[in-house]
Amino acid sequence: RTVLLLGVLVVCAGGTAQANEHDVSRNLFRSGIKLFEQKDYAGALKQFSAAYDARPDARILLNIGLTQEALGDAPGAAGSFHRFLATLEQGKYVRRREVVRKKLDGLKARIGSVMVACDMEGASVNLDGAEVGRTPLTLPLYMDPGPHELKVSADGRKPHTETITASPGKHDELSVTLSPLDLRPEAAPVPAPAPEEKASTPVIVESKQEQVATEVARSSTRIYKKWWFWTAVGVVVAGATTGAVLGTQLG
Repeated sequence: RTVLLLGVLVVCAGGTAQANEHDVSRNLFRSGIKLFEQKDYAGALKQFSAAYDARPDARILLNIGLTQEALGDAPGAAGSFHRFLATLEQGKYVRRREVVRKKLDGLKARIGSVMVACDMEGASVNLDGAEVGRTPLTLPLYMDPGPHELKVSADGRKPHTETITASPGKHDELSVTLSPLDLRPEAAPVPAPAPEEKASTPVIVESKQEQVATEVARSSTRIYKKWWFWTAVGVVVAGATTGAVLGTQLG
């Protein structure tokens, strides 16, 4: 693996700021090589990644890929090798390019990949919870065999999430359409109609005298409606009449 490592990058800088960036990148690059040779691959990857962030030079991607391969990260190594081949200036490092191409082909036979296309530019693409890029993606996403969660999202659009099952040597293509979110406010719920109130019967408050008079009237009405009352009254009246007649007659 160390045979393929690129040595210290020598760059002629045109400005002070650019020279400082190149110095930082070069120092990080040198540190990464030393750590790689000491088999501190995690430390080497950190230094190479920082060197690439300071100055995105395609040649650094070769060392990043070799370090990821040493760490057992086949999908990461495949991605770095693919970027190295895609961005390296044509006609340079021809021999190394051929070796890297063969290594990439060997990795592809062990892992799966998917090419994601989206109808929106600048959408975030997440694989297993980590952002791996923004659309449009120019390179496939490499994955270990097995299920993986892919999520594509953008502001103002419904996110698209699905599970992709990667298989060794299998390459998939996925086209995603992000639907606009419905940002209209929801209608307020219509309140249930209030139960109808029954009209209350007015309560008449009577005085004590009025209550007594009312009760007497009710009693009188009730007793006058009884048949036995009128029979008794008839007897009394008849007796009275008879008495009167007899009295008249005896007088």
